[in-house]
Amino acid sequence: MDNDDLVSCPICSLFCSQSEIEVHVALHFEDEPPAAAAAQRSQQQLQQQHAAVHIDDDEEDDEGGYLDGADEQKVYCSAGCGALLALHELDSHEEAHRLQEMEQRQFELQQQDVDQEHQQLQMKFGFSDKRPGKCFRCGQAGHWSVECPSNPERQQPRPQERLPIVPGQLATLQQPDGHAELHRVDVIPLLQACFEAQPKPHSVVLLSGPVGFQSGAGQADSGWGCGFRNIQMQASHQLLRGNADVRAALFGGCGFVPDVASLQAWLEAAWAAGFDPGGAAMFGGSVQCSRKWVGTTEAAALLRYFGCRAQLVEFLGHSW
Repeated sequence: MDNDDLVSCPICSLFCSQSEIEVHVALHFEDEPPAAAAAQRSQQQLQQQHAAVHIDDDEEDDEGGYLDGADEQKVYCSAGCGALLALHELDSHEEAHRLQEMEQRQFELQQQDVDQEHQQLQMKFGFSDKRPGKCFRCGQAGHWSVECPSNPERQQPRPQERLPIVPGQLATLQQPDGHAELHRVDVIPLLQACFEAQPKPHSVVLLSGPVGFQSGAGQADSGWGCGFRNIQMQASHQLLRGNADVRAALFGGCGFVPDVASLQAWLEAAWAAGFDPGGAAMFGGSVQCSRKWVGTTEAAALLRYFGCRAQLVEFLGHSW
């Protein structure tokens, strides 16, 4: 059969002769069950008849040349893409599949390396619950000695539940820090007295207050909560300044410094509101119920969320 006599069915893409194509297409549109059964039988017969399509000796190939041999059978791709190919095209087509699979495997391996490097950076800079290196107490990786289960001085963390990040609900459920009674003690005069009593040559001390006393000693966040203690110091300074607008804005107007668990929820609320999207992505958008470290960027994002002006300044070392 000449290839020129074959016509592709517009419904099922099956190749039929010109004399059969009208009957074949009509069978697709028969509604009654007997006609549908006849259409199915006809289609099966046509599939058997045209499973192998022959090409004449003088047919031109895609390159404009002539195929060698008497006849050449067409087959479907064994890789599952459904392409109908001449035998002389099959090897190159399957090789293309193999190359594509190889490229996909290489991409997946590269992605694994990127993910592993990202996890190591997260561990190094505290964006993960895991810690770099090994515990010198038990030799296990993933935590430090202060968090080691075999450390008798280890603080057992309280069971923590996630707090809602809806501001109104969070303002109701947040808790004050355990050292709330000390937050009203301004430590700046105490520091000033210490530095004046023991001055050091070639040094300058700049104190800005007031700042209430903050401490993580003996707390469950020991070893990872210093960033949240920094936020507490910033919040304490704002509250002790006596600005009524700031007091009304900070932490829903509660008037106290919240504990670390509440600060974690407030930080997630700031992220949800669009503050510091890069930092939110680095932390996976979540810090509650975790030991992830936070830094000055998160402190600035939280203060800006409450409408405070916050500017980051990086100190690179001595300038003289």
